[in-house]
Amino acid sequence: MTERIWTRSQCVKISELQKKYRMPEKVVAEIHKAVDMLDKYYGMDRDVDKDDGGYVFLILPEHGEKLELLYLEALGRYRLDVEDAEYKDIIYDNGFIQWHSDLYLASNDYCLNIVYYTKKRRRWKIMEFAFFFVGVAFGLTCIIVLEEVELQRRIGNEQWEMYWIFSWRNCDYNIIIWDMQDW
Repeated sequence: MTERIWTRSQCVKISELQKKYRMPEKVVAEIHKAVDMLDKYYGMDRDVDKDDGGYVFLILPEHGEKLELLYLEALGRYRLDVEDAEYKDIIYDNGFIQWHSDLYLASNDYCLNIVYYTKKRRRWKIMEFAFFFVGVAFGLTCIIVLEEVELQRRIGNEQWEMYWIFSWRNCDYNIIIWDMQDW
């Protein structure tokens, strides 16, 4: 679903859409800010297709796969290209979803502000966790090896073989070290 919003009086739709699509408050505030600015400089009773000003083009979450098509279609109406954006901003980011606001100037007195969302790919989160756990496992392995080398240096090679037999039968590493220090 897409919405064109150009005056503050249409913001009643926004509160309905906010509830329906769970839009964050920051996104709604950004839309209100853009519409208020248009009303202030171009008037509240303007015709969006004939008068100056522009509008906010809201692309809502149910268009996940069509997002790029709708975005390019909105730009195509005014013969704009993706690289023509005056600015691109991330309004909201919770780690899984990002809401964006991109501003395009179709002419000196007409702007198109596209507000849309994107989902972050979860694959990277899984990779981050995998790297974290591999790092923790590697760190613990290094600590255990270093402690065993130090223990071997302290007790000598003859008792080291006995230590290994004992350590594989009893898994509690701390008890093993304590027992070996008493030998």
